[in-house]
Amino acid sequence: MRREHGLQSLGRRIFATFIIAAFMAAAMNCPVFAKVRTTDKDSAGSAVYIAGNPDLYPVEYYDSEINEYRGIMPELYKLISEETGADFAYIQAGRTNRQRYLLENSQAELISAHRKGGIKGGISDFKVLTCEIDGKKTDIYIAFSKAASRSQIKMIKDAFEAISSDEIAAAAVKAAQERGTQGVSPVYVLITALLAMAVIVMLIIMVRHRHRDERKNMEKYIDEVTGKGNALYFEEKYKEDITSDVSSLYYIAYVAVDAQMIENYKGSADVEAMMRHSASVLEEFTGDEDFFGCVNKGAFAIGFQAPTEERALTWMEDVVYELNSYDGGSMSALSVAFRAGIYHIGGREILADTALTNAKLSYAYAEKDRQAARLCDDGILKSEAMKSRIQRRMQEAISKKEFRPYLQLMYDVKQGGLCGAEVLSRWHSPEEGLLTPGRYIESMMNAGLVRKLDFSIFEECCRMLEEWKDTDLGGLKLSCNFTRLTMSDNAFARRMNEILEGTSFDRSRLVVELTEDSLADNMSVSIRNIAYCKELGFKVALDDFGSGFSSVNDLCEYPIDIIKLDQIIVSKASTERGLKLIRGIINLAHDIGLNVVCEGIETEEEKELMEELGCDFIQGFYFSRVLPPDAAEERLRRSKIVFAE
Repeated sequence: MRREHGLQSLGRRIFATFIIAAFMAAAMNCPVFAKVRTTDKDSAGSAVYIAGNPDLYPVEYYDSEINEYRGIMPELYKLISEETGADFAYIQAGRTNRQRYLLENSQAELISAHRKGGIKGGISDFKVLTCEIDGKKTDIYIAFSKAASRSQIKMIKDAFEAISSDEIAAAAVKAAQERGTQGVSPVYVLITALLAMAVIVMLIIMVRHRHRDERKNMEKYIDEVTGKGNALYFEEKYKEDITSDVSSLYYIAYVAVDAQMIENYKGSADVEAMMRHSASVLEEFTGDEDFFGCVNKGAFAIGFQAPTEERALTWMEDVVYELNSYDGGSMSALSVAFRAGIYHIGGREILADTALTNAKLSYAYAEKDRQAARLCDDGILKSEAMKSRIQRRMQEAISKKEFRPYLQLMYDVKQGGLCGAEVLSRWHSPEEGLLTPGRYIESMMNAGLVRKLDFSIFEECCRMLEEWKDTDLGGLKLSCNFTRLTMSDNAFARRMNEILEGTSFDRSRLVVELTEDSLADNMSVSIRNIAYCKELGFKVALDDFGSGFSSVNDLCEYPIDIIKLDQIIVSKASTERGLKLIRGIINLAHDIGLNVVCEGIETEEEKELMEELGCDFIQGFYFSRVLPPDAAEERLRRSKIVFAE
């Protein structure tokens, strides 16, 4: 019933509109002209100059009898002129369509009525209405040339968006009236108006459908939580606002917080409240030329203008400070914070995705270095480009044996001599040179290749022990690293057996070292594989104890023999509390039957202190840097060596 009533009401309004229009036309028998100038001259002055379409009736057409543009568009420009005070003028008017010429030569700011794709090279194609032309539903667009200023573009777009469907319908009626009143009788005007009624009714319905469709279309640009723009909105605004003439002023920022941690501890309601507050803060900080969108949970992308990189960084730091001032029971209690990465477009022709990716790269560096904001520079881009090259080469590099074993020697405190070494990987890259694990391990893990690397270095370790077994180095120990991801592999035991087949070195000379790079995929599988290493006769060490993922819980879960204290923990010995902590860890380890290795020892004072605290083994630059196998063997043969149990 409500729908029927609405249609009846719409019908009455349409009928009344046409009766009034027809009656006025019959009574007055004179055309009504829009307040828009038309000239066959080039542009000069302060008006917004329009390149009209002379042959798109009823939307826009050129009436050669009076040398004027008529149709729906001139009426709409008149409305905009009355609302804004802007002056409009059609230039180089005539029966020939001059739109493309005027666009290419930037002689007109506004390229008027055209179909989608009809104008190439215009800025920001913008749909203004939908009507029926030659029996087909047609979308009508306007565009802007490079001569149009940002303020002109914004003013005209805003004005068109503010025009109601009734005003468009009235403009259509007036256009039909003008077409019919030229040199004909009032009766003919009435007949023409009535005959046009069906077309205009369709136009009004289409206009109303357009507004309904636009509302639906707008919904896809809105973030449900904040009510502000989303990732799609950001991308569209990027295309629309960052034109070649202003791109040098624009910066793209990626601002984010660890929303998942907040949600895990506080719940989704806290995250949503934080997001709404953050969106409000960004709305206050951004100006008319700026825009932002919520691109993920806890993450925003911002496009903003700044005169210099220094000002851009300062502005972003202020934004981050304000975002982090929000408490709401969410952030401060968890020690999480917003950080930002910034990328300067700097006049480059670059896609939104690429610009945002570069901003994310600098965000990662800001997060790593605990900075409020970080500007993406050439160093970051070169580093990431190198990572990409490395990732492309890793698989091939493993098969070509480009990853080679290096050794860092280890000192036995009780016996006072070198007792072995930790085996570490180094990549001899033909393109990049010698690379340390910090340059490739993360990429290896992300690419799923770290297991292959672990077993490749393990194979080299076994080869060295096999070569040493009947020499004066045969009693030395070698410690080989395995990531927890590798240790949790179901195929671990099978691969170990394949490598060990045909070797006869003393298995007690090999230490399997469990690194702290990540949590195991499967704890039960890891425990089973560690137990298998013990069955083979290997010792098992827990690397970097007291930092990262290693914890006291590992002492209970894993059947280990050795813990290695990370250099970060060892450095705490400079304070009284740190000293007590290290002594406590060493005593605890000894109480449960474990040996302790202290890493990162670089001075005589540190060595003596670790000996005093009861550390069993010492490793660090004081004894040796990371050496190639040949250099390590030479150093061992020139030093006192002992054979530890």
